[in-house]
Amino acid sequence: MSKVEPFGWRCFIAVRSATLTGSRAPQKRPHQRILWPMAGKCLPRPDGSKRSGNSKGRSMFVSKEGAALASPNGLRTIMEDIAQTLHTADQGNGNFVNLGIGNPAPIPEVTTYWRSLTQEVIDENATCKMGSYGASRGEEALLLEIARFFRTHLDWDIGPENIVVGPGSQFLCFAAGVLFADCDHPIILPRLPDYTGYDALRAGRNALRGIEPQVEILDQRSFRYRLDESALAKIDRAGLFVASTPSNPVSDVLDQRALLLILDAAKRTNATVLLDHAYGLPFPAIAHGTTWMTLDPRVLHCFSLSKAGLPGARLGFAIGDPDRIDAMTAFVSNTVLHASRLSQDIATAALRDQSILALVRNNISPHYRRAAVHAQRAARDCLPASINWKTHAQDGGMFLWLWCDEPWSDDLELYRMGKERGVFFTPGRYFFLGSEQEHAWMKQCLRISLNQPAETLEHGLTILADCMRALRDSAPRPAWDRPLSRTADRGVHDA
Repeated sequence: MSKVEPFGWRCFIAVRSATLTGSRAPQKRPHQRILWPMAGKCLPRPDGSKRSGNSKGRSMFVSKEGAALASPNGLRTIMEDIAQTLHTADQGNGNFVNLGIGNPAPIPEVTTYWRSLTQEVIDENATCKMGSYGASRGEEALLLEIARFFRTHLDWDIGPENIVVGPGSQFLCFAAGVLFADCDHPIILPRLPDYTGYDALRAGRNALRGIEPQVEILDQRSFRYRLDESALAKIDRAGLFVASTPSNPVSDVLDQRALLLILDAAKRTNATVLLDHAYGLPFPAIAHGTTWMTLDPRVLHCFSLSKAGLPGARLGFAIGDPDRIDAMTAFVSNTVLHASRLSQDIATAALRDQSILALVRNNISPHYRRAAVHAQRAARDCLPASINWKTHAQDGGMFLWLWCDEPWSDDLELYRMGKERGVFFTPGRYFFLGSEQEHAWMKQCLRISLNQPAETLEHGLTILADCMRALRDSAPRPAWDRPLSRTADRGVHDA
């Protein structure tokens, strides 16, 4: 074994240990050095075995920005726990149901389409392309196809100067956070809950604030989050407004009124707006509703091929005002040089003959439409009728957002109990980023993925029902609040 040990693991263990003990990076002045003592810990390798290094007395300088980026957030710790558990289960022939993952569903027709298209691109000129660097803005052929596509289908008057391609839309969101926000001009998430990946946008020096939603109860089993217009109107400092639409995790779509209010707030504060369409139009188009989309000098629109079936290709692009796009192009150039040329050629081929539209229309959108309908029905059939649970009204998307509205409910405890029973859900508290208030209902939600077969989802929800009953029965409650009989504790259609 080589004697040269990569320092990255040392950094990870140091920062992660600080996180798991209840604290983030030490709070220092902006330019003060932060030393991370290792205290002689044995460092684990990726396979879980121990290192035998002598690290006693060593320390490592970590910048404030570095500490923020290297420190795993709460959800990342959960995802690591899921991955490690599944890895261990695979080695021991365990059987876990993972309803916490965000991968797109493995739709056979989609897999076949991308495999065939990738092979065609490789057969044509991949070797030549992969043997040289490309343009930081993106391959010229792809830029022209994107411009043509949006001129044709959305009547957007754009050209290559309005477009930048990057290694995934999340990277482009990060670039926008670095470029257009700082501690005096914070990042605003106008409608919580929202994508946990936006937590990295603060990058140590950026302030991030999320606006708590208003909760509207629709009926006994459904509710909806609404944009808090009055809170948005009070925002007097901002550098960047960011929102996913349809959103991850609740799959709701920002309507025209909400978007106009966000635009008004951006104009008032001289800020930029970034709309993340990773789940929306034109691909993968897995929402029933339609996001009102408009070209505005302040708005950056981010798009991705990940949820259309290519998450591993890491390809996204942003469309916006040339000045903002030029700044993002320079950021790409100074960090990653450019996105994968092979991935760009695959996207070019999909847009050139517009076959991706048929894929979306005939396979991707119908699949998730059926999955959403089935998820609502499965929740009614599997979850206890005696417990006050609700699902967020769906506009489509990849997830079911479940709220267990009971005083004893806790998302992390349900996660733990589910893991013990062989099923994973995603705790909801981590999606309420930058909230200035901590409401009980923020810790009572679960995000459930719709990327599994129908019978797998039903099995997972049945286990969740057992977890909910067990958590309720273990909580101290007054005598009058106890169930009169076990029959009242079955599913809606069991009685």
